[in-house]
Amino acid sequence: MQQDRSPLVARDGEVGDVAEVLRTTGAEARTVLVTGGAGTGKTAVVEQARRAVVQEGARVLRLGWEAAEGPAGADALADTVCGVLARIHDGRLPVRVTAVRRVQLRTAGPGAEVALLSTLGEVLADAARHVPFALVLDNAQRMPARTASALGLLLRVFRPVGVPVVMAGRPMSPGHIAGAQLVAAADQVLELRPLTPADAGALIVRRLGRPVEPDLVSAVSRALGPLAGSPGAVLSVLASLEECGGLLELDGQVCLAVPEGGLRLTADVAELGRLGWPDASPDADTVATAVALARLAEQGELRLDDLRGVRLPGGRLGPRGVRSPDGRLDPRGVEASDGLLGPGGVERSDGTVEAVGRRVDGLVRDRVVTVDPDGRTSFAVPALAAALRTLPDPGSPWPPYATISGTPTDRPGTGSAWPGGHEAAAGPTPDGPLA
Repeated sequence: MQQDRSPLVARDGEVGDVAEVLRTTGAEARTVLVTGGAGTGKTAVVEQARRAVVQEGARVLRLGWEAAEGPAGADALADTVCGVLARIHDGRLPVRVTAVRRVQLRTAGPGAEVALLSTLGEVLADAARHVPFALVLDNAQRMPARTASALGLLLRVFRPVGVPVVMAGRPMSPGHIAGAQLVAAADQVLELRPLTPADAGALIVRRLGRPVEPDLVSAVSRALGPLAGSPGAVLSVLASLEECGGLLELDGQVCLAVPEGGLRLTADVAELGRLGWPDASPDADTVATAVALARLAEQGELRLDDLRGVRLPGGRLGPRGVRSPDGRLDPRGVEASDGLLGPGGVERSDGTVEAVGRRVDGLVRDRVVTVDPDGRTSFAVPALAAALRTLPDPGSPWPPYATISGTPTDRPGTGSAWPGGHEAAAGPTPDGPLA
C-alpha cells in the first residue's frame, strides 16, 4: 500500500523557484528564505530542488551549523564556513582557512566580529569564483541567537559575491531579533501555505497509492483541526494508522477501520513536539503536563477553573495571590508545610504550583490547548491529544498529579472530587515522603 511518501503536493511552483535560485550563481546570486509552519514541507521543497539542480551538474553545499564547535556567534559561523570550504577541492583550502584563523587569533575588541565576518565573505566569494556553488541551510529557527545574528550580518553587509543561499525555517516570533536579521538578509521570503482540503486529499491518495474513501479524508481533517493543511501532520496520522492496522481496502478504496476518535499523530515525543508546538519543541515537564491534561480531558469536561487554584493548609492559591478561608486576600501569605505562600506566588523547593501553572498557561499561549468563553478546555488538535495519551507515564508524575488532579480535599476549586476516571487518568499517586 505504501507508494510515494513525498509530502510534495501542490508545491511544484515553490520547488521550481528554489531550484532557480540554486542554479543562479555569479553576479545574479540571491538569498531566499523558505518559511512556513511545522510540517508544511520546507525541508522537502529545498531537498527536491537541490536534487534537481545537482542532477544538472550544479554544486550545492549544506551550511551545517549544527556541527559547529566554537562558541555561538561569529566563531561558530567561522567553523561552519571552514567546513564548507573543506568540500571545495581547488587546492586553495589552506590559504582560505589560514585567512579565517588568522583573523580569529589576531583580532580582538568591538571590531573583532566585523573583521571576521568580512573575511568569511571574502573567502566564500573567492571559492565561488573558482568553483561555483550554492549554500542551503535548514532549521534556521533553531540556530543559536548569536550565530543567527552573525549569519544575518554576513548576508546583509558582507554577502559573498556569487554564492546563492537558500535558508529554510519556521516563521520567527516578533521578539526574535536574530531571526528578524535573517529575514532582513533575504532578497525573497517564500512562504509555504497550508494545503487546501483537495490537496490534502491528493496527498493521502499519493501516500497510500490507492483511491481512498472520502470519509477517510474528512476524518483525518477533523482529527488534525488547524493542522489539516500540514503535509507532515497528514503523513504522521497515516503512519500511525498503518502501524495499528487502522486502514482497510474495500472495493478498491482505502477506508478507516478504527473509530475516528482513535486517529492520532505518531506517538513519538520529538515528532509531537515538532508538529504540535508552533514555535519550539516543549521540554519534558511541559510534555508531562500535556499528557496529564489529555488524559483528564478524555474522561469528561475539563474547565479552566479546575486548573486555576490549589487548596493548601490555611488558604487557597488563586490567580491574584493567596486567599484566606473567608475569601479575603491575605497580604501576609500563608505558611504551609512545604513553603510560604505569598501574594506573588508560591515559594517552595520544587516550585510545583507555579511551575505547573506556567506550563498550563504556556499550552494555552502556544495554542496547544484552547479555552472557550465558558472556560471549557480542549486540545486544538484532537490527534495530538490522542497521541499524548499513548505516551508512557512521565518520569516525574508528581507535579501534574498534585496540581491538576489532587485529592478531594486539595483539588482546585471547592474540594469536591473529580468526576469518575479523572483521578486515575492523571497518573499514579505520589507515595511516601514525596506525597
